[in-house]
Amino acid sequence: MVNTRLDYQHRSKDLTALCLYEFISLFHKKVIDKSDRRLLTNAKASDGERLSIEGTKMNERHTFASLHPQSSSHILIKHTNPVVPVLLGPQIPRREREDTRERYCRALLTLFVPWRSVGDLCSLKETWSQALEARKLSISADALKIIENIQLLHECKNDRDEHLHQIITETPTNIKIDPILIPSCYEIDENNPEDDSEELLQMLSLVNESTIKAYSASLSSHEQRYLFDALEAIDKTTRFGSLNGEFTSIPC
Repeated sequence: MVNTRLDYQHRSKDLTALCLYEFISLFHKKVIDKSDRRLLTNAKASDGERLSIEGTKMNERHTFASLHPQSSSHILIKHTNPVVPVLLGPQIPRREREDTRERYCRALLTLFVPWRSVGDLCSLKETWSQALEARKLSISADALKIIENIQLLHECKNDRDEHLHQIITETPTNIKIDPILIPSCYEIDENNPEDDSEELLQMLSLVNESTIKAYSASLSSHEQRYLFDALEAIDKTTRFGSLNGEFTSIPC
């Protein structure tokens, strides 16, 4: 089976300096057509090369190395506009967590350091942490910004949950808050890869006027506005059409 990993490993020699994240952002694979075959007339490099498109309006094109299973039927073509890669599977761990440090370093090396084999990323005598330290100069400035944004996203999520937990903790004892409004993810490992969309659906379906009034009574006007805007934005996306009832405004 041909997948993105093989496409990346057997990319053109002219794309050697690209990390996996940049490769996916900038290039995609396409079937060779008649116009491509005219460009392939002089292409003979067994390790792949950039095709000459001088005098045409074609996007940048590259052949695969001969070891690629589809080297004779497909080529790489540059996106007209870069795309944002979507990372599937478990999320990249927080940088400061010692118990997931090796997994964090392995993820960064795989995504942001150029490689063609595992040996390019980490030798048999290295830990992933040592390998990242030794190869950190290979990470581009743009990739470093992405890494910082990943960490910032973790911190924002953590601050959000801590703030909500603080609000709930400081709520007067005579005000009862429906447990469904308390984020269950607060007590769960933040690196849990499970999608919480079902929990969100459940929360939204159970929110009614009484629970909203009870919850909003513990909030300042600014926080009430924030909660109202968030629920209203979710409702307007029409992504939760399976919910019963209509959206209820929060009294401010």
